[in-house]
Amino acid sequence: MLTSALELARFGRMVLRGGELDGANMLAGKTFDEATHIQALNHPALDDGWGLGFSVSTYRGRRMAWHTGGLAGVATRIDVLPDDGIGAVVLTNGGDAWFVARVAERLREVLLGLDPEIVPGSPAGIPAGSEPGWLPFSARVAGRYRLLDVVPPGVVKRIMPLFARPRVSHINHGLLVVEGIGREPAFLYPDGEVGNYPVASPINNGVRAVIEEKANGTHVWASILHLYRPK
Repeated sequence: MLTSALELARFGRMVLRGGELDGANMLAGKTFDEATHIQALNHPALDDGWGLGFSVSTYRGRRMAWHTGGLAGVATRIDVLPDDGIGAVVLTNGGDAWFVARVAERLREVLLGLDPEIVPGSPAGIPAGSEPGWLPFSARVAGRYRLLDVVPPGVVKRIMPLFARPRVSHINHGLLVVEGIGREPAFLYPDGEVGNYPVASPINNGVRAVIEEKANGTHVWASILHLYRPK
């Protein structure tokens, strides 16, 4: 889709209004309801996945549908928060999707009247007395991984293995860093029950991640990605 900031903002208003624009119903409201609610997700414990054409996630307790786009020299993003009736559009003459995501997040904070979170997702940390479970787990799950799956399957699944070299490292006190997927790392903060994390990442800040040790190896589910390290 080729567009301008004004036209993309009009599209966002149409989504927020359930398909109505300038007095005309462009699409059925049911279609936009499916677009802005999760229809497919990677793991039952996650709070982000795919709607009908949108990524759908939870942003600071609010439902948010969003999508990125770009070509060489262009990076874009649209966010809509249907329950709050607000949205944000960012178009740049540059290919830095991480910068665009940060700008969009600042816009959301301003529109919602929120202060920036020191740590996205407001993790509870490791509860007192849980260190004997968390800290050995954090050391065990560190290492090299491979991309096992992407939800939903498609172009991303075919392209990502060409450049993705996932690595999980334990920094300290249960805090993990995931590198080798995008240009910038993602940080996983321990949050109560062993293996559950909110993610600090420019693209999708504050969403959940899950790490599980199974009989065949260690699995990491985060957003659309499923990483795997065999035993």
